[in-house]
Amino acid sequence: MWVILGHMYSVRLQNVVNVLTIKDQVEGPFFLLVLAAFFAVDVFFYIGGFLVAYSFIRNTTKSMLKYPLAIVHRLLRFWPSYIMAMLIYYGIMIHTGSGPVWYRLVTAGQIDYCDSMWKPIFFVDNIVDNGERMCMGWGWYLQNDMQIFILSIPILFLYYKNRKAAYIIIQILIVLSLIYNFV
Repeated sequence: MWVILGHMYSVRLQNVVNVLTIKDQVEGPFFLLVLAAFFAVDVFFYIGGFLVAYSFIRNTTKSMLKYPLAIVHRLLRFWPSYIMAMLIYYGIMIHTGSGPVWYRLVTAGQIDYCDSMWKPIFFVDNIVDNGERMCMGWGWYLQNDMQIFILSIPILFLYYKNRKAAYIIIQILIVLSLIYNFV
């Protein structure tokens, strides 16, 4: 609900007709919750990563087969509903609305960007074109979550085999992430 609240206000403030009403909307302690909602997604990434690591470490096994099967299991859970949502968004959504704001949103691109559906289907839409032509803007969370999950599998297996090497790789990944974001 927290994330939805933040998105609701961001869309609402983008489509304000009377600029003088913005002051009334952003004053007060309640709006701090709205501003903090943009960081709520980070909390969900942290919780998801913690639960993945906890479940893998708790159920450790020496079998390498377990780790690719975890990826397949996650794909089979995500893909049917994700692909159906994409098809509805691309094929039906453009016929469901009307009005001046509707057509501005439709022509802004997100539905038009669904013409190459292979990117979101393989969870790389946020990497290709630097994420600027994403089919469904809200799909970036699923794509990032899946990419982090796939990256975490070998690190967790390495952690099971050699904790010191896993710590070094994690530190290298953190430094590379900081360099990528701030340089």
